[in-house]
Amino acid sequence: MSDLRSFVRDLDIGPVLDGSVDLDGPAASAAVVSGCVAVFSAATSTAHKRDVLQCLLLAQLAANAKADRHRDATTWYGTYQKTLEQVGWVVSASSRSSRFRASTAHFTIGDVAADSFKERNEPGETAAVAGAFQSFAANPGLAANLVFECPSHSGGIGNLQVALADEAENGTVGLQVLGVTFETPEYVARLVTHDFGEQAKIQVSYTASTLNEQTFGKVRAAIDKKLAGRFDASVAVI
Repeated sequence: MSDLRSFVRDLDIGPVLDGSVDLDGPAASAAVVSGCVAVFSAATSTAHKRDVLQCLLLAQLAANAKADRHRDATTWYGTYQKTLEQVGWVVSASSRSSRFRASTAHFTIGDVAADSFKERNEPGETAAVAGAFQSFAANPGLAANLVFECPSHSGGIGNLQVALADEAENGTVGLQVLGVTFETPEYVARLVTHDFGEQAKIQVSYTASTLNEQTFGKVRAAIDKKLAGRFDASVAVI
């Protein structure tokens, strides 16, 4: 247990920020956490939403400290995944990054997410992901835009994640994460509304994990302390 706490304590995650976020209530069915869009099932408790978001943020910050997010995605994702596993996420399925093949000539990043989740989930879950992106795109004034845009892309290159979390009847938390990287010749201003075309090169990886509550319980307080001053400024409800 001391080794796990030391891992979290010594993890380099960058400077402290300020802000606030409210995850209570059914309205908080989706949120951005830095460069990730996270979607929650209705069964996911407020406490577990926070656990998921904290883990997703910790993994991103740890990866940012080790590699350039947009120009060295391979190294970045290595640290990202290692961090999640260290704090208690047990991988049950995964697929390596592969080229996304769009079914239409023009598409959005929300289409990439929905299409990539479609083969692995029920229609309702895929619809929830699509709906989160549609709501996000339709509301340019949301604080989520400021939180998400800068870390998710830089000019015509990007590295973002889309997470889908669920809580089973027995309280077990499952998490599916798409790792999406892209390169496109045109400048991307607002990612969630950008119209990608045939010249865009988009890669998608997939990981499904289950939270080991016993392992995570040993580091929950340490993670909360580690992210103090960072979490609220890096998360916004969609």
